[in-house]
Amino acid sequence: MPVLYLAPMPDSHASDYDSRPSDSSGGGLDFWRAATIARRHALLILGCGIIAAGAMLAYSLLQTKQYTAQASLLFRDPGFDQRVFGVPSFQVTNDPAREAETNVRLVSLAVVAARTARRLDHGLATAAVRSRISVDNKGNSDVIAVSATDHDPKFAARLANAFAETYISFRRGADRAKIAQARALVQQDFGHLGAAEQQSKEGQALREQISNLATLQALQTGNAELVQHADVPTSPSSPKTTRNTVLFLILGLGAGFLIAIFRERHDRRLRNADEFTQSFELPILGLVPESAALEVSESGAPQELPFAEREAFRLIRTRLRYFNIDREIKSVLVTSPSPSDGKTTVAWNLALTAASAGLKTLIIEADFHRASFAQRGGLAPIPGLSELLSRQTPLDQVRQQATIAPRGEKGDEHDGDNGSSRGETRFLDVIVAGASPPNPTELMESKEMAKLLEELRAEYDLVVIDTPPIAVLAEAIPLMKLVDGVIAVGRFGKTTRDDAIELSDHLKRLGAPTLGVVANRARKGRRYGYGYGYGYYGSEGERSGPTGLRVGGRGS
Repeated sequence: MPVLYLAPMPDSHASDYDSRPSDSSGGGLDFWRAATIARRHALLILGCGIIAAGAMLAYSLLQTKQYTAQASLLFRDPGFDQRVFGVPSFQVTNDPAREAETNVRLVSLAVVAARTARRLDHGLATAAVRSRISVDNKGNSDVIAVSATDHDPKFAARLANAFAETYISFRRGADRAKIAQARALVQQDFGHLGAAEQQSKEGQALREQISNLATLQALQTGNAELVQHADVPTSPSSPKTTRNTVLFLILGLGAGFLIAIFRERHDRRLRNADEFTQSFELPILGLVPESAALEVSESGAPQELPFAEREAFRLIRTRLRYFNIDREIKSVLVTSPSPSDGKTTVAWNLALTAASAGLKTLIIEADFHRASFAQRGGLAPIPGLSELLSRQTPLDQVRQQATIAPRGEKGDEHDGDNGSSRGETRFLDVIVAGASPPNPTELMESKEMAKLLEELRAEYDLVVIDTPPIAVLAEAIPLMKLVDGVIAVGRFGKTTRDDAIELSDHLKRLGAPTLGVVANRARKGRRYGYGYGYGYYGSEGERSGPTGLRVGGRGS
């Protein structure tokens, strides 16, 4: 036996609710809001990621593969000058960072590239060598990495080794030339001495200095050693197809998420129950699922709604009972911010649900612009309300009956209005709009309309009035003070925050006895287990929260 679970019913007065934000899309973006946006725009975000990753993948595959080989130079002073002379012959800096930067600049000299080009004899110009070589200092160490890049991995290794060796040779030659110059000066001084002076202590000292400079010249290494030769690379250094594709996938997803946020902030349509309550400043009376069974029947034959749709309207009617605690609700007016929100569908099926439960129910079509009751109930389009109010036709002749599809089951545990059998045929009394009058607003303001509602309220258990959208036409305004309650209808994914706020402000200014809002066209989700459960979701699959309907049988 199915059991109906009702969420706690909030108070009927809008003033008891928290004030709505002027724009619910503003403010910070917390985790849940971000998750909601990501889920709502999942296809957009995923599409951006795939496009970005696909573009980078295609670009990478079209690029020529480049290979990078790396040789390592170690810079250190072997101290030969100290061993020969006892003191350093060259000035030594105490700033490691400056020394490392100096070494990088020395290795990067154009003269090294030019000599490397001549040494390789590969037809490369100096500029071509420099474009293929990069020199980097490995942290704060004394090691310099010489990297060579080329489409041929073997030539890349050859180029890196040749460049490193050329630098060592260049630096060694420069240091030897400097010492040779000093040695020539000492020899010149020694040559200016006479034979006796050359045999003196001064001459012997110059002779020893010449010998030491010759030894030091031969020992010069340029203070650089090739500590690691470049090996032939086995994998390309560019393009990094996998890395780039993954990176652009992430960037694409991020761009898609930013686009989604932009769309959220500029797309003001209501998409979940929280947005309905905040914008309308009204409690949710019910969520009507998106269903083909609720579409207008052209034949007018009585149709049985599916279980979930029937329970949605039963929940709305059941919640209206809570208002009877403070005041009797016998007449309700149904309106909406704009056309196509589904107010007529809600009004019609609410009346059908009440009548099927045994309540004496009447529905009045007070929307002369989009009359559809005759089609829905298989009724005559005239005479109707306009003929009644203009005193052309009496009430008994405009009142028609729509047949309600009989139920074959016994009892109604959810309703409890009477204990009669569901199998018997029931009827809904209907007053259609009739011919379109030239002065609909005046008819709604007439004493005839007020007298009619008072008479019908005394005769029926429930009178439902379908009116035009209040924010579009003023015809429903005179009826606001004549009914016990007003129900607003909004549509997921169509009604905007501005529409909802405008309608809410209208109702407040008019002092209308608002009851709540019905959110129409909610997507329906189903959970399976040992029993059955129904949950309603927003227009983009967003869970509607605690105000949703849940009907469950025996659990696991």
